[in-house]
Amino acid sequence: MNQRSLGLRPVGGSSGDASVGPDRSDGGAHRTHSGTARVAGVRVLPLTGTLEPSSADDVGRRIRRHIDAARLAKESFVLDLADVIAFSPATAAVVGAVLGDAEGVAVAVSAPGPTVRTVLRARAPALGVHATVADAVRAVSGSHVEGGSAPDVRDHDESQRLRDEVYGMRARARSRGLIGIAQGMVLARYALPDPDSAMTLLRESSQHYNVPLRAFASAVVVAPAPAGPGPWFPHRRQLTPPAVDFLAVGGVRPDQRGNALRAAVEAAVRLADADAGTLHLVDPARGGALFLEAERHHGPAYRDAYARLAPDASDTAVTVARAHGAGRPTAGTEAAPLFFEQRSAAPLFASVFHRVHAVPLLSSDGRCAGVLSVQHIGTDRRLTRAETGLLVSLAADTHAWHSWYQRTVVLDALERLHTHGTLGPD
Repeated sequence: MNQRSLGLRPVGGSSGDASVGPDRSDGGAHRTHSGTARVAGVRVLPLTGTLEPSSADDVGRRIRRHIDAARLAKESFVLDLADVIAFSPATAAVVGAVLGDAEGVAVAVSAPGPTVRTVLRARAPALGVHATVADAVRAVSGSHVEGGSAPDVRDHDESQRLRDEVYGMRARARSRGLIGIAQGMVLARYALPDPDSAMTLLRESSQHYNVPLRAFASAVVVAPAPAGPGPWFPHRRQLTPPAVDFLAVGGVRPDQRGNALRAAVEAAVRLADADAGTLHLVDPARGGALFLEAERHHGPAYRDAYARLAPDASDTAVTVARAHGAGRPTAGTEAAPLFFEQRSAAPLFASVFHRVHAVPLLSSDGRCAGVLSVQHIGTDRRLTRAETGLLVSLAADTHAWHSWYQRTVVLDALERLHTHGTLGPD
């Protein structure tokens, strides 16, 4: 096994998500994100989220590919696990083996989390693990990296906890107003005794069909008012869910909204051999803005910044906004410091950029319901015509599923709300 230091780092996971670099793990929507950055002749590969046993081989292949690229470029290699939430022994064993076989390349690992360090050292005791990216880079380059001495791991954990708290508060604030509007409509429509009764009715109806409260509130706000105490939608037909490959491959039921959205993003990342992917959906109840509904391989800072995009966005996610407005596939290169969490070594990643390819989800009459996008990080990778065609086809399948879900599951939940609201409180 290589006696030089091992470099592992997960780039921020999404609230329990784990993403594997440009890797395509077939597990849940939570994998590690691995877009590389170069610092003073050192290639840094960050991973994020939860590294499950099912993703171990994918992680190993991804790391090996970047080590091979570092060897050809005569660079050193650092694997950054700073944002890995869970690190399975199986994955640690694969990572240790791959890094131990990195002949001709100096390797190092950054893993501030004590759990990750413990698991890694148990599986690969001969490999050195560093508390920060800066320390890992110093170990393999022998050069000074600005940032001073490594901060205490506890300081890093506390600052990460505070950031997560802020992101959580912002996420709640983004949906609180919409839910409040829906609550007021239900309160008035069914002459309920108090706002709590309206909220209970909303929650029970959304939970009965497993529709997220935010999405259900949007449906309540935009749906035409019921004509009377009978069925809200008396003439609607029950539709058969479309047979789409991305659900079948992931073993996802069509009524599982979150899993279905994540499966679509995973399919996009896989088809485009991308480092990361996102899916924004248009919310007609909030001015037609685009809201991030699913992602893969992004950190919490990215999810917070890109959670809501105006259709005419000019400062962030320009490519996604352009695809929405033009109604056609669009590509562009954007700066991406938000792919990485702020830490002592953040300046090392300030100039990271990514190539974005975005495809709109179009209805038969040309209306855009959302945008599916993939990102290649740290490279100006262009999609082939075949890859673009596959993404367009996937976007069409995603729209077909989403249309069915809105006209079936969401309407079922609205019907339940109307029935129970008409009956009044017990």
